[in-house]
Amino acid sequence: MVEFATGVRPTAMRPIDIGVGLFFIAFAGLVLTQSLQLELYTRGIPGPGFFPTLLAVAIAGLGALLVVSRLRGPEAEFGAFTMPSRPELGRALTVWFAILVASAVINLVGFVATSTLLIAVLLLGVERLRTLKAALTVVLIPVFLYAVFGLLLRVRLPTGPWGF
Repeated sequence: MVEFATGVRPTAMRPIDIGVGLFFIAFAGLVLTQSLQLELYTRGIPGPGFFPTLLAVAIAGLGALLVVSRLRGPEAEFGAFTMPSRPELGRALTVWFAILVASAVINLVGFVATSTLLIAVLLLGVERLRTLKAALTVVLIPVFLYAVFGLLLRVRLPTGPWGF
């Protein structure tokens, strides 16, 4: 392949990015096939299939953008791929584990309590933020999400022993 004076190949690519982009496109296709079986609108409000369909389209678009950008741009723009360090890998696994646990207990504990605990683990545990903003975020985001989805859009959210 021809190289410029800077040593940058004109049409280089990063195979790992292309693979990730193709994975996102395939995953979004799977989600889309499932979400299109649900109602998009129910009595004039977004139904259970609305958000998954919207999310699948966005993920497929971002996956396609990643593939196209890596096929067209020079490799020097992307930087070298490096494996995460042990602390970075530990943080990533902690986030995945917290999401897995939250998914498992949401029907028992309820949406508000589960999302509060999940956000607390992410901000206070993983990110180790100890500020007033972090504390307010832990409390206000679940309340805001409950107000928007539970009260305004009337989405049936899992309720815990407290009824919300």
